[in-house]
Amino acid sequence: MNMFTRAAVVLFLVYLITATTSNGNSSMSCLENERQALLRFKNDLTDYSGRLSSWNIVHNDCCYWAGVVCHSFNGHVFELHLQNGDCNPSNSDHSYGDPETYMACEKNKLGGKINPSLLNLEQLSYLDLSHNDFGQIQIPSFISSLRTLRYLNLSDAGFSGLIPPGLGNLSDLRTLDLGGSYNFLRAENFRWLSDLFFLQHLDLSSANLSQASDWLQATNMLPSLVDLRLSFCHLDLSVSLPNMVNFTRLATLDISYNLPFPSSLLSNWLSSLTGLCFLNLRGCDISGPIPSGLENMTSLTHVDLSDNNLSSSIPHWLYHFRGLNILNLRFNHLRGSISDDIGNMTSIISIDMSSNELEGRIPRSIQKLCSLEAINLAGNRLSDTSDVLQMFFGCGVHSLRELSLRNCSISGPLPKSLGRLSSLESLDLADNQFNGTLPESIGQLSKLEELVIYSNTLEGVVSEVHFANLSNLRVLHGDDNPLILQVGAKWSPPFQIEMLRLRSWHWVSKFPNWLQEQQRLTELDLSATRISDIVPTWFWNLSSPFDYLNLSYNQLHGVIPSIPKVDRLSVIYLNNNRFRGSLPGVSANVTELDLSRNWFTGGLSHFLCGSTDKPNQLEILNLGDNLLSGDIPDCWMNWPLLRVVTLGNNNFKGNIPSSMGYLSYLQSLHLRNNSLNGEVPVTLQNCTELVIIDLSENEFCGSTTSWMGKGLLKLISLDLRSNKFSGQIPSDICHLHSLQILDLANNILSGEIPRCMGNFTAMATEISNGGQISNGGELTYSRHRGGFLEDAYVVTKGSELQYDATLLLVTSMDLSSNNLSGEIPKELTGLVGLRSLNLSGNCLTGMIPKKIDDMELLESLDLSRNQLLGEIPSSISSLTFLSHLNLSFNNLSGRIPSSTQLQSFDASCFIGNKLCGPPVSKNCTVDGIMPDNRNEEGKGDRPEVDWFYLCMALGFAAGFWVVCGPVMFIQSWRHVYFHFLEITWCRLRKTLIEDNTARGRRNALHTICCSPAPVHQFSRDCCCCFSREGREARDCCSSSLVGRSSAAVRCFSREARDCCSSSRILQAASPLGILCTMIAVTGQELSAIASMAMSSNSSSRTRTAIATVILIIHMQAVRLREPVRRTKLGGKMNLSLLNLEQLSYLDLSHNDFGGIQIPSFISYLRTLRWLSSLTGLRFLNLQCCGLPGPVPSALQNMTIYPTGCTILEVLIHSTFVTTIYEVPSQRTLDMTSIISIDMSMNELEGRIPRSIQKLCSLEAINLADSLHDLDLRSSSISGPLPRSLGRLSSLKSLNLAANQFNGTLPESIGQLSKFEGLWISYNMLEGVVSEVHFANLSNLRVFHGADNPLILQVSPKWSPPFQLEILGLRSWHWGPKFPNWLQAQQRLTYLDLSSTGISDIVSTWFWNLSSQFFYLNLSHNQLHGVIPFMQKVELTYSMMYLSHNRFSGSLPRLSANVHELDLSQNWFTGSLSNFLCGNTETKSIRNPSFGRKSFIRRYSRLLDELAIAESCNTGKQQF
Repeated sequence: MNMFTRAAVVLFLVYLITATTSNGNSSMSCLENERQALLRFKNDLTDYSGRLSSWNIVHNDCCYWAGVVCHSFNGHVFELHLQNGDCNPSNSDHSYGDPETYMACEKNKLGGKINPSLLNLEQLSYLDLSHNDFGQIQIPSFISSLRTLRYLNLSDAGFSGLIPPGLGNLSDLRTLDLGGSYNFLRAENFRWLSDLFFLQHLDLSSANLSQASDWLQATNMLPSLVDLRLSFCHLDLSVSLPNMVNFTRLATLDISYNLPFPSSLLSNWLSSLTGLCFLNLRGCDISGPIPSGLENMTSLTHVDLSDNNLSSSIPHWLYHFRGLNILNLRFNHLRGSISDDIGNMTSIISIDMSSNELEGRIPRSIQKLCSLEAINLAGNRLSDTSDVLQMFFGCGVHSLRELSLRNCSISGPLPKSLGRLSSLESLDLADNQFNGTLPESIGQLSKLEELVIYSNTLEGVVSEVHFANLSNLRVLHGDDNPLILQVGAKWSPPFQIEMLRLRSWHWVSKFPNWLQEQQRLTELDLSATRISDIVPTWFWNLSSPFDYLNLSYNQLHGVIPSIPKVDRLSVIYLNNNRFRGSLPGVSANVTELDLSRNWFTGGLSHFLCGSTDKPNQLEILNLGDNLLSGDIPDCWMNWPLLRVVTLGNNNFKGNIPSSMGYLSYLQSLHLRNNSLNGEVPVTLQNCTELVIIDLSENEFCGSTTSWMGKGLLKLISLDLRSNKFSGQIPSDICHLHSLQILDLANNILSGEIPRCMGNFTAMATEISNGGQISNGGELTYSRHRGGFLEDAYVVTKGSELQYDATLLLVTSMDLSSNNLSGEIPKELTGLVGLRSLNLSGNCLTGMIPKKIDDMELLESLDLSRNQLLGEIPSSISSLTFLSHLNLSFNNLSGRIPSSTQLQSFDASCFIGNKLCGPPVSKNCTVDGIMPDNRNEEGKGDRPEVDWFYLCMALGFAAGFWVVCGPVMFIQSWRHVYFHFLEITWCRLRKTLIEDNTARGRRNALHTICCSPAPVHQFSRDCCCCFSREGREARDCCSSSLVGRSSAAVRCFSREARDCCSSSRILQAASPLGILCTMIAVTGQELSAIASMAMSSNSSSRTRTAIATVILIIHMQAVRLREPVRRTKLGGKMNLSLLNLEQLSYLDLSHNDFGGIQIPSFISYLRTLRWLSSLTGLRFLNLQCCGLPGPVPSALQNMTIYPTGCTILEVLIHSTFVTTIYEVPSQRTLDMTSIISIDMSMNELEGRIPRSIQKLCSLEAINLADSLHDLDLRSSSISGPLPRSLGRLSSLKSLNLAANQFNGTLPESIGQLSKFEGLWISYNMLEGVVSEVHFANLSNLRVFHGADNPLILQVSPKWSPPFQLEILGLRSWHWGPKFPNWLQAQQRLTYLDLSSTGISDIVSTWFWNLSSQFFYLNLSHNQLHGVIPFMQKVELTYSMMYLSHNRFSGSLPRLSANVHELDLSQNWFTGSLSNFLCGNTETKSIRNPSFGRKSFIRRYSRLLDELAIAESCNTGKQQF
């Protein structure tokens, strides 16, 4: 062929190509029948965006319609391009998406159905309907009749059902793409593929091919096949497959996510695929080494072996694939190091070896990879230094686009030349140990889109320079770095950010106005950034497009308006701030909402019951720790998706609404510490997914619901503490096999403990996960990092602890303070995983189970205040983890088992028993013989008890018939008898008045001679005689009294004295007084007073006075108080006081009863309840009587009627020898009318109950050691502090914490010279605190002012006038220097200077001073230098928090007494050997000294746990 002919042929071919590819620009118009066919096709489609608007009758030529390509010769429709853009691109792993673009893409999709009119397009060869949404219709079967088709793409178009086998009739087909159906498409076999001889590209990804066992045989017979994609197809790889394949032309093979793939079969296949360029075996569960069959596949350009179980090192032959472009080995278990041979992969573009177990350093040969664009080595143990970043400044410095070294244990500062990576688009350095400052050169990365640096120790200032050229920045994730953001108030960022997470950065106190310009922001986290400001209104309007919003742990305040409508599902966390007002309205699209720990008020009706235009999507609702009140509304059916409801620590009342039963997905319900009452609704049994139930500290009543054990089988924690549940514990509760925490304490439960409670499987294993363990014991329901974390309150070791991060590792059972009886079930010892068991305060009998040592993990055991018998089993000494034990007040006897652990407990743990041996003082041997406690008990008790009741019976009979008999039956006797009593009354009253005047308030005690009857027989040697002649009585009892006043008991004549006096005389008389209301006495009262006198061993004056009362009066009040120590009463109080039916006043204060219990607590034996029978009592004074034990629970039966006296006055002050171990629960007394409460000078522990806010009549409260204390914490008081505060000259303690005080701290406070304690934490005080504020505070011991934006300005040489014990100034603004004046504080044991901006080296003298601390917190500062060896810590329990600083050098060696230590987020280097294996002083202090240490112990529990309470008046208080 000559030159001319060749040229002609070429020109003709060019003409044909041009003609056949014309897109509507041909001179030929489309055919009318095809135009009508297209119109009918369009009419059956849905086109919301108007993509096909050009398809109309106005435009007659269909060749010009959108997506239509016509043939230039004949006008036939040749191609239809109706695909939509991919709204979820596969390469968007690092893309957070533009929500507007995504919504536009979704709206752009075509839908409807496919009209058969396409059959009229006779020459149609190209049909693309991909990425549309046809609503899961089947692929039309008529498509099989489009015989001219060469290209068919229906991928991700919303088709479902069976793939039409008729597609095999399309014999000219080159490309068939049905992928992306999400398993909605399926095929039963592959026989229909056999006729597609020309098929080159086959994509059935995500189709269900589990039944098509012939898939390999069929595809193996396609001679033209080049591209085969069968990912996510559920291929059956377990059937018999051929060892060899005949894919001679195959270049692309993608069978990812089909498992398991036989390793032997894979090696055989790969050896025959020598021409393969693209290989994707991701997620095929391939184990062992990287398949050796790859070694000969030198033509590979793309290899993806990620998401498998490869567990060898990377073979060296892999590094010699010079043509390889993409290598993906992520999510395997590859070991070893990265070889220097990686530099041979000169064509490599992308390397992903993340999430393996690679070690060592990154080889320097990586600098030779000039084409490298992306490298991901995250999640390996490289342990490199920051110099590794210099390696990427090689020949590929201008090509590198993505760099990820997340969680690689890299340390050191970031290089200042980071800005040289000019093409960098994504930089991920999170979860490392980078320190130093963020280099300013990062602002030169003009192409940077994503910067992820969270969880490092970067510090210093981040300014506008760092963002100068970052115009493309979309993601900034820098959480948990002590960085300081300083930008101008009018700064205008060059970027439009989509995700901004800067948790724990230090911001200025003002809310950032530059956020107003960020119109694409969808994720915002500014939690714990110290912002103290009102959130502007424009921000709430901006918040509508947020997917994630977190402003928690700041000091934001003001009112939140209704949050605008959110277009898509979103998460909002605003907890731990100071927002107030009513709850805001929230869009139905919010899925997680946390408004807890704020100051919201009002009810829930408008929040829960408001109408919405669409179903509510809320899953997590946390409104706990607010000031909400009212009833819980009954409209929970509007929130069907709720999984968490937390309403605890509010002021709700009423019942639990029955509509909560509609919450079928509910997993967590917290209603603790409210005023809810009634029975728990049975509808809650519908909430079968419940994991946590906390109804504690309410007033629920009724029996414990058995349906909980039948339907709520997933329960992990059940807390019904401090309610009014009664009845027996249902045996159905034993079906809760997942239960880890059971708290039924402080109710009115009775009966025996069910033996089946030993079936709690979760308590019988060492660690129970409950099915949702994450991060070492967390239970979370949130889909976001840092979201809602489940918690539970557990009373253990005598304290109430809150568990969250380790909740799933806690096991506890508390049945204390009920009326349970019977023996301790032996089956409980099978709960070998139980860590805390409390059965105290019940009526349990029998012996302690001998196999208690089976509970080897037990840390706390409390069996006190029961009726347990026998000896303590010796096996208890095997409980090596036991750190809290209380067996007091039982009937235990014998020797305490010997072990180092048991002997280390205090003797008070065994008090109230008949035990001997250490640690109690009683010796077990007397002359080498063990005492028999049981015999002594039998000999001593039985006769005494029998004679007592016999005397009572005889006294009653004698008194009734001798005194009352004649009076009842003989009228003349009655007149004479009552006339005699009237005369005696007047004479005795006159005598008492005269005696009071003559003897100067010294008590005149006279008596009538006692008769020989047993009822009047006070004692053999102390019976005073009666003188009829009116002679002065002689002292007849002094010889039997030791250390008592000889004039205490005297006799007087029958006509001389009247023991009854008016209330005025009673008040003016001596501490012994008797008040009568009538001159009639019953036999029972006579016997009662006589018996009381018999039991007293103090002085005969008491007996003589009581004898007078017996013969003369009907008792109304008895006052036996004696402040003078030498004349104090003692002995025991007899239950005969029950017979004083009208007794309303009983005063036994300032006496000494020698350490006996308050008699009502003999009711632990459940036989005596004398105190509860005195229902008319209006005044009870037992102060300073040396009465230990709990406050009588029987006080609840003393119903007080407002007849002259409106309240019951109960004085229970103690002295230094008195210990009151328990205070009655809030349900014990109806104290709503109480005016004054005085519980001072006790050893009360725990928190002040929130229910105290219900005492609307309360005028005075004393919980301290004197009357010089002012406590106004958590009272919602606002406004400035008065300048005249210094006028309170006698003030010793001032607590204003957790209020809304603002303004400055008045200087006059420095005039309070008696000041010992000042609490002003959690307010909004600001301004300067100087030396003037401390001028005269020489007695100051406690100063706690945390979380106030105050500035401390004192001179460097300032010498404070005080010696502090507690100093807590967290978040104050200090100077950069460490305070030298602390050196003079020799008593300091609690110090919190965290987040105070100190940037200095800590002096050596401070570390010497720190040995006395039990709490030290210097975290979140910029302290640096080396920490020396800590001196021996004096206290047994010590906590040190030095995190988030710049301390360097080796880890310091610490004393063995340090209990909690946090040195995280510093620059420590070296190994752990010296720290962990060095010698330490192992001896700990078992009994710390009292004095100031006990003061610290008593107050430290309140310092950082201040609850916010609402006063009875909901209006704002002004101070």
